[in-house]
Amino acid sequence: MSLFLALAALAGKVLGGFIADHLGWRVCTVGALLVLAPITHAASTSAPAATAAIFLVQMTMAVTLAATVGCFPTRPATVFGFVSGMLLLGAMPGLTSFGSRYNLMRMPVVLVTLTALALLVGLSLCGRQNSA
Repeated sequence: MSLFLALAALAGKVLGGFIADHLGWRVCTVGALLVLAPITHAASTSAPAATAAIFLVQMTMAVTLAATVGCFPTRPATVFGFVSGMLLLGAMPGLTSFGSRYNLMRMPVVLVTLTALALLVGLSLCGRQNSA
């Protein structure tokens, strides 16, 4: 199962970048998260749903990195380090008791939808032509 999840993550990042470059950043990222939202609950108990969820959430990674580099074009290495560090912040609820204490893991649809909204707003503010 670990191999399938790793391959899904790889495929999501690669295809997410390709799709984003061809259809637009907002279409790719927000679309992937809106498709992800209804399957998040099943992902904790179903291997196919978990694989699809990993694929869909990873589709946003290429755009997140590219948009952040666009905001700080003279500091691409710093941006990569910063964005990589944010992965730890995102994992903290699952690595600590914070997520269970505040029932964050019971509301994945809300969290995914809020993330989609944040990406929509952020990419709209970015104002880059690629974020069409």
